Amino acid sequence: AGADPRGRRRTARFRRSFFAGFADRIGQRLSEAVERTVAEAERETGASVRLVLADRADRATEEAERHFPYTVSRASTGTDGVGWLAGQISADQADLAVGPPVEQGSGLS
Repeated sequence: AGADPRGRRRTARFRRSFFAGFADRIGQRLSEAVERTVAEAERETGASVRLVLADRADRATEEAERHFPYTVSRASTGTDGVGWLAGQISADQADLAVGPPVEQGSGLS
């Protein structure tokens, strides 16, 4: 395991908690963005777009289940509060803007 900037070892529990906290907060941010977008579209058009989105979500779920039939949910077996918080903070700093994809070999790893 690597060490943080203060020389402390990063445990597997820290990493799992970091990723869980990051994913949780990114999910929250994406949900908030969808709600803002839906509300704006409904204001602009005067019509509800929720049925169209619900249908697309259902189709996306069906496709995911078709491609990944053995996916299961599991409860976390332990959390590291510092890891969770670090993940949440990193997710708040993440740029969710739509733009060109990051190219392989761009120095990000």
